[in-house]
Amino acid sequence: LYILTEFSKQTKFIEHRTIALDYLQLYTRLSKEAVAPAFTLKNFNNETFTLSEFKGRYVYLVFWTTWCVPCISEMDFLTKMKQKYGSKVEFVSIACDKQYLTAYYYMQQKKPEIISLYWGNQYSLLEDYDVRAYPTYVLIGPDGKIVSYPAISPGVNLDYYLSFLTDIKVK
Repeated sequence: LYILTEFSKQTKFIEHRTIALDYLQLYTRLSKEAVAPAFTLKNFNNETFTLSEFKGRYVYLVFWTTWCVPCISEMDFLTKMKQKYGSKVEFVSIACDKQYLTAYYYMQQKKPEIISLYWGNQYSLLEDYDVRAYPTYVLIGPDGKIVSYPAISPGVNLDYYLSFLTDIKVK
């Protein structure tokens, strides 16, 4: 990053400066303290949610699919975490199945207690959050800025990490 920054300042060629600045933006857009990309998605009851609605709380985003075994195995854990952290942390799952009905029937069967949204085949959302594999986790702070990307998965000390951020004791 330092080399790209210096290069963008010192090169005599406008094209080189543009390329260096483009790479800087690409590498830092999801870094700590960067503003989280906004989104507007619907849940499985056709209600609309935006990222800005969660301002003032931590948001733990999960990009997942029904065919992803690790995704499914951690869904129950997220419900338990929601019960523990209440209004301090909002757990938001974003189902990325290509077929809406596949995700819809899964959600009707499991009925998780976290906010469950459907990506609506918005590939730009996956690009904005650089989702390359499932599950992908992102932790966003109360100010709407990235705290951790990729974030800790639920099974790897997420409880301890959130307890540190929210001052809720781990049992």
